[in-house]
Amino acid sequence: MIRLWKPIANMTNEKNFLNLQVVVFLVLPVLYLVYLQMTNMVTGVGIKGIYAQNPLEGLNLLMNASNVYSAYVIYHYRKNQYIKGNFLAYIVVGIAQIFMMNAVGILMMLYSICYFTGLSGIKKCFAEYPWGKNYKIIFSAGLVFVISLILLAVRIKSIII
Repeated sequence: MIRLWKPIANMTNEKNFLNLQVVVFLVLPVLYLVYLQMTNMVTGVGIKGIYAQNPLEGLNLLMNASNVYSAYVIYHYRKNQYIKGNFLAYIVVGIAQIFMMNAVGILMMLYSICYFTGLSGIKKCFAEYPWGKNYKIIFSAGLVFVISLILLAVRIKSIII
C-alpha cells in the first residue's frame, strides 16, 4: 500500500497531478467495462441480465460515464488554471464526486484542492481571476453535478425501500 501511495505523495507539480487525474478519470470507465465483461463471462449472464439482477449496476455505469466529463473539466482546468469559471467547474466536479460516492475521485480531488490550492488559493481565485468565456466546461461540470444528484437520490431511495 505504501508503494502505491508514495509516487502520488511525491508529486509537487500541480500540472503533473492534474494529468494523473485526467488519466485516472479516463481509465476508470474502461476498468468498469472490463469488470462487466468479466462478470458476464463468469456468470454466463448477459449485460442486460446483470442490470436486471442488480439495478445499482446501472448507476455505476452512469457514474463511470460521467467520469469522462469530469476528465474533460480537469483537462481544461489544467490548460487554463487562471480563469475563475474553470476553477469553479473544477470545484463543482469535486463536489459531484462526493455525491457520486466515487472514492478514488474524492481522494484525488481533495488531495489536489488541499495540497495545491488551499483555502487562500480559493479566495484568491474568486477575488482576482477573470471569468473567461468557456461555457462548455461549466456546462460539463453542471452535467456531472446533475448526474451526481440523480445518483445520490436513487441510492438513497434504494436504501430506504
